[in-house]
Amino acid sequence: MKKKHLTILDIARQLGISKSTVSRALQGHHQTNSLTRDKVLAFAEAAGYQPNLIAQGLKKKQTSIIGVIIPDIERPYYASLISSIQQVAIQYDFHVVICQSKDLFTVETAMLQSILCLQVDGVLMVHSKETQTFDHIEKVISKGIPLILIDRSQNSFDIHRVENDHFAGGFAIGQHLAQVGCRRIAIIGGPAHLKMSNLRIEGCQAGAASVGVSIPPDSIYYGNFDRKTTLTILDNMLAMEKRPDAIFTVHDRGALEILKQLEFRKIMVPDEIAIAGFGNETMSKYVIPSLTTVEQNPTKAGELAVTTLIKDILAQEPPAIQQHFVQVELIIRDSTRKEIPRNIKKHHALPDVGFCNESTVANTFKRLFAEPPSITVRAPGTITVCGDHTDYHDGILLSASIDKEIYFCLSESPDNNCHIHSLLTDERIEFPFENLQSASNSWCSWVISIIETFQKANFPVGPFCMVFGGNIPLRAGLSSGSTLQCGLFFAINNLFNFGLTKSELIRLAHTVNYTQSAMQTGIMNKYAVMLGKRGGFIKLDSQSMEFEYLPFATEKYAMILCDTGVQYGPEHSESHTRIREGREALECIAEKYPFVSSFREVDNSMLLATKALMRPAVFRRSQYIVEEIARADKSATLLDKKHITRFGAGIYATHHALREAYQISCPELDFVVDWTQQQTSALGAKMIGEGFGGSVLCLVKKPAAFKFIEQLGTAYLQQFGFSPTLYPIHMSNGVSILA
Repeated sequence: MKKKHLTILDIARQLGISKSTVSRALQGHHQTNSLTRDKVLAFAEAAGYQPNLIAQGLKKKQTSIIGVIIPDIERPYYASLISSIQQVAIQYDFHVVICQSKDLFTVETAMLQSILCLQVDGVLMVHSKETQTFDHIEKVISKGIPLILIDRSQNSFDIHRVENDHFAGGFAIGQHLAQVGCRRIAIIGGPAHLKMSNLRIEGCQAGAASVGVSIPPDSIYYGNFDRKTTLTILDNMLAMEKRPDAIFTVHDRGALEILKQLEFRKIMVPDEIAIAGFGNETMSKYVIPSLTTVEQNPTKAGELAVTTLIKDILAQEPPAIQQHFVQVELIIRDSTRKEIPRNIKKHHALPDVGFCNESTVANTFKRLFAEPPSITVRAPGTITVCGDHTDYHDGILLSASIDKEIYFCLSESPDNNCHIHSLLTDERIEFPFENLQSASNSWCSWVISIIETFQKANFPVGPFCMVFGGNIPLRAGLSSGSTLQCGLFFAINNLFNFGLTKSELIRLAHTVNYTQSAMQTGIMNKYAVMLGKRGGFIKLDSQSMEFEYLPFATEKYAMILCDTGVQYGPEHSESHTRIREGREALECIAEKYPFVSSFREVDNSMLLATKALMRPAVFRRSQYIVEEIARADKSATLLDKKHITRFGAGIYATHHALREAYQISCPELDFVVDWTQQQTSALGAKMIGEGFGGSVLCLVKKPAAFKFIEQLGTAYLQQFGFSPTLYPIHMSNGVSILA
């Protein structure tokens, strides 16, 4: 016999009181007599009463239930995703109902209908690999029920999306395979309609193209994530007259199967064929040879998805649509370890940075200090599109924070020493907190400078343990110095609860004794690191320190970074000379115009009238500063009015002025900018950073971004004999606490 659920009415009859009294007692209502309340609660507990969440939800118009549909709960990725979703939901007093579709479209539609019958407040969903029509999802959205697609998302819906950065992961694989000398790269994708798989494929093509290697369409195969299809494709590849020298499968299970088959056929990996996957499945590190792959972050994806959904559910008004890209990490293992051919090594004077993500930094901290950090902070890199080098002279600048970051994990030290470990350089140092100068000549002198700055401002910093690392290429023009400084200022402020605002931290950071840390940076970079916003530029008036946000149409235009591979040489010290020359020019102008105290008060006629008082180089610097301040102000207006073509022309003009008047360019930077001006898809390009090397920022029409990367990589390789590093960048929020 089916057991009848105990109801409020049943309890009322048993205790001889009214139904409303029982209801108030169960809810802890203040008007209920304490004796009655205790009696009701005791009986309910003894009788095993369970509240009817759906009935309560109908009354309150909110059930606090979230429906989750995933393809397969047995897969480690989805198990971690579910775990993180549940943990966050519990914190908000929400319940989670979990369904799995087994990657079948018919099951998915049935499961979605079932959870809707539970009157859920919202839905989180990873749609099946079979899903090609989305009417069932459209119906949910049309009913006003918040729904977020995770990973396997679709652009056709105006809804929140959370996905691992599949393009970036594919890009890293393609670039790595090309850099280790692979020239015939084949790709095994999933179903041809699956957007997630196609993003990984397109990313791999773009990554290889950035090193001058083309992956033609006939080297791309589409499967169904199953063993039979994968082996059939492999047989076809091996039967070719010129078989591939590298195979990238968009999922680890396919790559692991290929490794087994190649071992059986006595084909050497990676000497004859290099193999790479995607997903970092558990077995990937244990097979022989171990598998090169891309690690996703299901924990972060789950946290972002459920947090965004709950905020949407609780919002009084529909919130702005958000698209979250979760950072992924390339894991290089034995299946691709080849010696890099001499003719395609990056033209860097220093070894490459050890790139890592948030989880690597946090796990390193746990390994070194035997417990998790008290605080984890993310600090972004920055780009400046106009106004370069004018923040030293009261200029106007447009900058943005981007999705290249450094992560800081900190805890208070258990002893009187500071313990610092850099994953950027793989160095570690300890020094007594009472004798900071004992470490003043080390690579972490910038850390000492920040500690001393807090102390001089009467903030009681104590000794701490820290691990930091990230994915910002040093000396590429992404303001890694400002990122390090602002990230640590923000982390220490929160670790020791000083309560300083971001604006106050910016002013404090700008007082650092840079002669010791050798990291002098303009104040614009600090504003972008601290206060950047996803989807817009910051316009800063460095005279008044007033700033505003200007939106940028990221859905129409892409920003491509071209790291030329040329790092700052001996000329780098000239950037400080440029600052002194600008100040010398202002002194000359003030001789004739005593009322002048800032370049904001100078126009071209005044410059010409005082030209004879200046050295030729000093005049050129002053001419650049005056014109760039006006150009930046105009560019901000054009951006605000969405005149992107004219805005891009201003970006070109800034580069030419930096090259001719400020004289800080180099042939590699100029080649890239000049090449982009011949491309109809490019709207603007300029050097970023301090010049004499580094990177070029390219503004490109989004549909043409992949082809642009491929063609620029090829042109650069042909011109200079080595490959640049090319990758898309996205605007991000400023410095933040992650944990």
